[in-house]
Amino acid sequence: MMRTAAPDGGSGDMAVENPFADDAARGDLWEQGFLAGFAAPSVEHERSVEPDLLEAYLEGQVAGARARLALPPDVGGVGDVDTEIPAANAAFEFGVHTLGNHVFDRVFPAAGSMTGLVGAVVHPSVEPTLVAADWEGPMDGPDEKYVAVCPRDDHDGTGDEHGYWAAPGRDFFYEVIGDLAAHDHDEAFVARCSLADGGTGAIWVGPAGG
Repeated sequence: MMRTAAPDGGSGDMAVENPFADDAARGDLWEQGFLAGFAAPSVEHERSVEPDLLEAYLEGQVAGARARLALPPDVGGVGDVDTEIPAANAAFEFGVHTLGNHVFDRVFPAAGSMTGLVGAVVHPSVEPTLVAADWEGPMDGPDEKYVAVCPRDDHDGTGDEHGYWAAPGRDFFYEVIGDLAAHDHDEAFVARCSLADGGTGAIWVGPAGG
């Protein structure tokens, strides 16, 4: 269950599902749009893709922007300089949770989903599995790795064989926030992977549900 912005500008609890979950290509672009909208809700994001894929991307962007704007500024939301807390500081105080309370199971299709990409970066012996939409936990727990990744496939010269981008695995959240900030695409996000149980997911700061 995700807290999203209500039409009147308030917020409410409503489940947000990928409306293109049964379509691999559009499901991927919807989730990429969600990520971009969540990362930069005030930006009108565009992609050079086929019209039906662009429609999915833009729908995802709206859902992601609403999810981000529903978060209070002091727990990962968007605020002014007087109210917004840096992500690493907020994560230290409030922990982290599944980004947007959504399981991103359609991104990185050519790599076998997020688990395939993150597993290849983190450790060959780890078998990642996607965590639930309501997962939450402390920052920098034992046996955890953080990886900044981007599901776009147009990283010429800097991506893997599929065009996807991933930074090195990090032990600390503040390190991966730096990797994320240095990447140019708003679709990029932080993935957490537990070396103990393989639990993997896109994360953001604050408790589940905002």
